[in-house]
Amino acid sequence: ALFAWAIALIGIVALLRLSLAQRKRLLAIRSALGECPTHVYRDVVLGTLLLAGLGMGVLLFFLPWLAQQFALLSGAQVAPFGAATWIALAVLLLAVFLVAHFPARRAARAEPAASLHEL
Repeated sequence: ALFAWAIALIGIVALLRLSLAQRKRLLAIRSALGECPTHVYRDVVLGTLLLAGLGMGVLLFFLPWLAQQFALLSGAQVAPFGAATWIALAVLLLAVFLVAHFPARRAARAEPAASLHEL
C-alpha cells in the first residue's frame, strides 16, 4: 500500500512540475503586472487540490465496485465506505497539499524578469 501511495505522489509531483513549467510564462507575466505572490501560491495549490479532489471523487464513485471485486478475489468482507477509507483519503489529501506547497512557494517567489528571460 505504501508503494502505491509513493507512486501516486510521484505522479502528482511530476504532473505539477509539468503544469508549472507550461504556465511559467503566464505566472511571470501576471507577477510582472503586479499580482500578489499569495495569489500565485493560492492558484497553484488550489489547482493541485482540485485535481486530487476530482481523482478522489472518481475513486469514491467506483469504490463499491472495487470493494466487491476485492471481496470476490480474497473472500474477505470489505466495507467500502468505512473509517479506513475516509482516513486514507484525508491522509492522501494532506500529502497532496504538502507536495503542492513547495513548488507553489517557489513559483510565488520567482522573479518575473528572470522567469521571462529564461523562456
